Amino acid sequence: MIGFFKRKSRSQPPSADEAIARAQRGDNAGALQEVDALIAEAPGVAMSHRFRGETLFAMNRYDEAIESFLTAERLGGPAMEELFFWIALAHANAERPDRAVEILQEYIDSPAASPDLSQKCKAAIAQIQGTPG
Repeated sequence: MIGFFKRKSRSQPPSADEAIARAQRGDNAGALQEVDALIAEAPGVAMSHRFRGETLFAMNRYDEAIESFLTAERLGGPAMEELFFWIALAHANAERPDRAVEILQEYIDSPAASPDLSQKCKAAIAQIQGTPG
């Protein structure tokens, strides 16, 4: 009986490729499990937190997604520039449209705003507000 309730150990180390493959197959729960294992091993990798946020977003778990995006943003690095957009969309989907518009407008008004991304933000604001963009 000893060891009967042993915790099942992972047969493979966590893998970003496996997390992505699971998400592409629509297995968001499996992708989340895989990325959580990656984060447990290396909590300072911003891209893992971003992917976790995207996975939670796909699962309609918007507040948790925002937390993951904010962690990724805090850690910084490549591919983190548009996290504000994900955060805004999560707020919009969590029925906080005013906060979403505020985040998008802050970007548009910032000196670092690119014309292409500003246009994308304006279109998102129009959609959130239900006005023609």
